Amino acid sequence: MSASVELFANQDILICGMGVSGQAALRWFECCSEARGVTTVADVDEVEGSFDVAVMSPGIAPHTALFRSAIAAATELISEPELAWRVAPKTITWVAITGTNGKTTTVSLLTHLLEGAGIAAVSVGNIGMPPTEALLRVAEGLLPSNIVFVCEMSSFQLELSPTFAPGLAAVLNISPDHEDWHGSFAAYRDAKLRLARQTGQAGGMVLWGEELQGDEDLVSELSLVGEHNRQNARVAIGLARELGAADAALVAGLRSFQAGPHRLQFVATRRGVDYYDDSKATNPGAVLKALTAFPDREITLLVGGRNKGIDFCDFAAAALPLVTRVLCFGEAGAELSEAFGAAARRYASMEEAVAAATELTGLGGVVLLSPANTSWDQFASYQERGRAFAQQVDALAEEATLVELEDVAAGASATFAGAGDSAVRRAHVS
Repeated sequence: MSASVELFANQDILICGMGVSGQAALRWFECCSEARGVTTVADVDEVEGSFDVAVMSPGIAPHTALFRSAIAAATELISEPELAWRVAPKTITWVAITGTNGKTTTVSLLTHLLEGAGIAAVSVGNIGMPPTEALLRVAEGLLPSNIVFVCEMSSFQLELSPTFAPGLAAVLNISPDHEDWHGSFAAYRDAKLRLARQTGQAGGMVLWGEELQGDEDLVSELSLVGEHNRQNARVAIGLARELGAADAALVAGLRSFQAGPHRLQFVATRRGVDYYDDSKATNPGAVLKALTAFPDREITLLVGGRNKGIDFCDFAAAALPLVTRVLCFGEAGAELSEAFGAAARRYASMEEAVAAATELTGLGGVVLLSPANTSWDQFASYQERGRAFAQQVDALAEEATLVELEDVAAGASATFAGAGDSAVRRAHVS
């Protein structure tokens, strides 16, 4: 019997929440453990029974009835990445990245750089694939046994990861976010710092993103805009070097890397105005970083959605010097409009705000969707919100084409009227 199988032998396991991570944990227990029993619950407020371990979905907040019930029912509550960490074979190398903003981009970039350098790597954790799912793929021979797990860790996951301590870790930045889940900024910050604390105590290396400098020759090869992305690149470069990547491979990787959608993503230029989709920016810190990508340009900022318990006053004070106008929408529209004062206009929906931005923004300006809030008041996800924004921008192209055709037709009619029938005949021939 392997050590990972022995770890949960004859134990009663509870899995709370059957999203992506919960389903992956269930598959791992079914395939790779000798637990006495595995119980799953979802969409309930109370757990019945007694359990040795409860694997909690990150979507279940500590203040919910289900979380409190799980505390009473189970000896220990852990996250799905903590489960994977405890049972992973020693051949796997773990690198963990956390921070308020830039986690997904940095994890994706590091994985891309490692693969380009010939080092087997896979992105896991909050970015998408649960670590236990990756472990199953290693066991099935679909991933190599000496692979690097580049793990994005959210504050929710770190809150329930008491032994997680990879050999390499990075804390990109910490600013107010998710206070509705943690209860306070102090609790949120402590969850983030857990990664650095536990990694350091175990003898691992921790990089602090906001303190890194240098590597300008390499960083200048990055295909992404914005100083925040340059800082993300410094972290990825530092971690990749520690794992054996050569600078020549890093140059090629930085040049070829493309960030995921809805992360300061260029959508189109319409009537001389550039439109950018930064729908993933669901907190003020992310918005402030995005604004630095457009120095000395007219910026129409679109903000709104559902607040996560954040006071917008400090955000507004920091953003106002960087923007021309702020268009507020959705549930948080009133709070945002009050915080931004005279620079703000309020609209019921994002669609109305985009239409207004089109009319207000001058030639050479930028319309930036960087909402500082979740999408859950009007959309199912930040991805859906970003797609809706892009679709509306695409529709502007059709409107512009119609206007241009009308202008051409009007000009042609005037020319023909002045030149007589011969000009009309020549126009038809051409």
